Amino acid sequence: MSKVGRTSRVSRVGKASKASKAGKPIKTDRMAETGEMAKDTPNHVPANKEFTQPEWFDQYAVWTAGELAASETVNNKPKNKATGLNAGSGVDTGHSYFNQQLTDGGWPRKGVIEVVYDRPGTGELSLLLSLLRYYSQGERWLLWIAPPFQLHIPALRESGVDSKQLLQIAPTSIKDRLWCTEEALKSGAVSLVLSWPGRLKPEHVRRLQIISNQHRVPCVLFREQGALNTPCALRIHIGSIDQSHARIHILKRQRGWSPPPFTLPLRHCPVFRYPLQASSQPCR
Repeated sequence: MSKVGRTSRVSRVGKASKASKAGKPIKTDRMAETGEMAKDTPNHVPANKEFTQPEWFDQYAVWTAGELAASETVNNKPKNKATGLNAGSGVDTGHSYFNQQLTDGGWPRKGVIEVVYDRPGTGELSLLLSLLRYYSQGERWLLWIAPPFQLHIPALRESGVDSKQLLQIAPTSIKDRLWCTEEALKSGAVSLVLSWPGRLKPEHVRRLQIISNQHRVPCVLFREQGALNTPCALRIHIGSIDQSHARIHILKRQRGWSPPPFTLPLRHCPVFRYPLQASSQPCR
């Protein structure tokens, strides 16, 4: 290439660079001859151009957010009018308003349910009484792993829980508790797992979530306040207001944003809710 040719090329490149920095459309020699400008620059995108849906869009199961609000059902189940979520596929919580705030219209039948509390005895078991009653009616065990208190069988019986289906084990280390929880979910002999595992990493809960979904056995993990966020199916914080009421905050639920906190009445039974305290007062 001659010296004149190189100079001409450098000059064109320099002009294009300056035009690009200034935000102006770049005009090439070919475009100058035809009188056309570059159509891929932001200044030359038609503002009124309509989006045309590709042909493959309707050929596959592509879900769009607008379908949830427009449809009367979700996954072939009636839609909860209050939240737009599933209704009737979960286990009844015993509170109609609480059911409306949950994705499946009740406690999920699979996956990890995290119950976060400030201290044991805040009312976490009273909140789960309907779940305990439901799963104790079957032939498989309700497994309790390392609860921080001794189970009060008379209170559970009065609440409608079949005590013959209860099984309690007490592994001491976090590693053993996690192993027992995982193996129980896989065993096929357990209908519900309630575990107090201690401090867990998010990857541990993710593994339990996968196993629980695969074997369709719900797993309730009781966690203290300050536990890390995890990929669970449902995460609830319960705070004590008095012996008859608790403040519920759904921190995470599937297919829906977290609703504002609300208050629920709990079963008034001091012996059941605070089993660590010695008391002779019968359950009411």
